[in-house]
Amino acid sequence: MDKFLLTLAVAICTLAVSTTSAAVGAPKSPRITGGFLTAHNKERIAAKVGLLSWGPNLALKANQIVRDQSNLKTCNFTKLPDRRYGINQWRSIGLIGCSPQTVVDRWLLEKVNYDQETKSCLPNKECRSYLQVVAKNSLFLGCGQATCNGTTGGCLAMCLYDPPARGTA
Repeated sequence: MDKFLLTLAVAICTLAVSTTSAAVGAPKSPRITGGFLTAHNKERIAAKVGLLSWGPNLALKANQIVRDQSNLKTCNFTKLPDRRYGINQWRSIGLIGCSPQTVVDRWLLEKVNYDQETKSCLPNKECRSYLQVVAKNSLFLGCGQATCNGTTGGCLAMCLYDPPARGTA
């Protein structure tokens, strides 16, 4: 029964995303908004941390950043000028793709570098992307993605988190 309720909660969040994000100019595709939110919240359920809510303003900011990078034909990662938000970025080249689940799955590959006991990354290992996905203090998520122009093709995706992870999940 618990699994049913959790699945229902994720479905309700996804439905809420598709109705609220379109109203404020954030990415309008329910596949994108709901896909990122669902992929994040599936892992957050497994990690036993609260569900994220969609942040339309975060999504708008993320979408503007990735579109600007795409328009510059660089499609490179970017640094945020302030540390108000957590950030995860993914750049695909070629056929790997940029579906929301694929992008989040790439960040979740770092889970093997995370020590559940100490709630931190293993020594000399990278797990900041995983930490950001499951940070219990993060409440809102907004993501954007753009097709990369130029010779390599692919896509660029970014998710912003508010508040950002505090170093441990």
